[in-house]
Amino acid sequence: MGQPRARLPRPAQANKVTPALLRTFIIQTRKKVKPGTVKLVVALLSSLYSDLIESEHAVVNPCRGLAKKTRALLRSDHDPKNTPYLTRWPT
Repeated sequence: MGQPRARLPRPAQANKVTPALLRTFIIQTRKKVKPGTVKLVVALLSSLYSDLIESEHAVVNPCRGLAKKTRALLRSDHDPKNTPYLTRWPT
């Protein structure tokens, strides 16, 4: 069957999400999709938490407490130097 998936708590339990839980989620999700996609998911989660804090359903945004090593996992592995480009317009 495989390993159990990391799941984030339901909205009623929004304050139970910690940077450590988020790190586990990032590591497990990164095995399935590219880092750029994981970065978009974390950005969306951060935006959601900003709204939850504003509406007083959460106290803290766990995305803001991520360590530098964890944030490094969100960087894209794409190297623009290896991307082919046109040196001259085709005739």
